[in-house]
Amino acid sequence: MLLLFTRPRSQSRSPVHELRRRGAILAGRVAGRASQLLGRGGGTALPGLVAGRIAPDLLESIALASEGVVLVTGTNGKTTTAHLLATAVRNAGFEVMANPSGSNLERG
Repeated sequence: MLLLFTRPRSQSRSPVHELRRRGAILAGRVAGRASQLLGRGGGTALPGLVAGRIAPDLLESIALASEGVVLVTGTNGKTTTAHLLATAVRNAGFEVMANPSGSNLERG
């Protein structure tokens, strides 16, 4: 489980890169929701696959723009620990990027 956290701030990126990044995120969300509505899965892996195809450096660019990264590993309790950490970090005023379903793969 990977948590990225940032303070809201403006990013200095090329307009083309920003458009590609935003398009990739939007396309991933649409694909995930469509997967759920069509009963073709939980919609947790497909969004990352779609977004990664459109913007292969998406995770890298988000991580580089973040103020911190937390990686939760182990056998048991990763999702619970990640939820607790995400709540604490949000309450501290940061924006958190995490998969609420607990999917722990890059594509999820």
